[in-house]
Amino acid sequence: MVIFFAFLINYEKVIFIKPIIYSYYSLSSIVISSISLGIILSVVAYNISIFFYSKQMQYLYYALAQLSVLFFLITLESLYIAPFNLLYDLDNFTIHALMHLSILIFSMLFIREFLDTKEIKKLDIIIQVIIYLSFIDIFITLITGQNIITGLIPIFIPIYLVISESNRLIKNKNIPYYLFYFAWNLVIIVGALVYLKVLNDDFPFLHIAFSIEALLLSLALTYKI
Repeated sequence: MVIFFAFLINYEKVIFIKPIIYSYYSLSSIVISSISLGIILSVVAYNISIFFYSKQMQYLYYALAQLSVLFFLITLESLYIAPFNLLYDLDNFTIHALMHLSILIFSMLFIREFLDTKEIKKLDIIIQVIIYLSFIDIFITLITGQNIITGLIPIFIPIYLVISESNRLIKNKNIPYYLFYFAWNLVIIVGALVYLKVLNDDFPFLHIAFSIEALLLSLALTYKI
C-alpha cells in the first residue's frame, strides 16, 4: 500500500518534467549545511582509514554510502537551493539520480555486512533483490537520464522495508544494533517528511539527519570492533 501511494505521488514527477523552483537558504542554514557536509566528509575519511587497517568490507561500503550521500546533497543543493545553484557546477539531473541509486546500493551492501545477513536468509534475499533492481535502474538512468524505479518509489521505502524486517527477524539485539536502528529510522522519518513537504525545503533538515546518522553508524561500527 505504501509503495502504491508513493507511485501515485511520483508518477507525474517522473513522466512530466517541471521547471525548477529554487528554495533559498538563510545564512544560518548555509552554515548548518556546510557543517553537516564537513561531518559527513570526516566520517568518510575515518571509515576509509579503518578499512585499510582492518580490511573489513563493512567500513568500505559505509564510507562509499556516505560519499554518495555527500555528493547527493551537493547535487541537491546545486539543482534546487540558492545560492548553491550559482556556486556549484553540478546541476545535472543524471548525476543526482545516480547518486540517489548509489546511496541505496552501498547502504544495502553495508547493511548486509553489518548485520551479517548470510545467516538471515529472508533478509538477505530482500537486500539482494533491492540491489539488483537498483542496478537495473542505473542502466535505465544512463539511457534516459531519469531513475524510473526509484523515481516512482523513493529510496526510503526499500530501506524502511529492510530495517523493519531486521528488527523483526533479529532476536538478540545489542548496542550496535540499537544505534544502527535509531540512525536509519531518523533518516527515514526526516526523508519522508521532506519528501511529503511536511518539512520546508528552505532549511537543511536532510543535511542534519544524514550527519547525525553518519556519526551514529560510525559509533555502532566502533562498538563492533
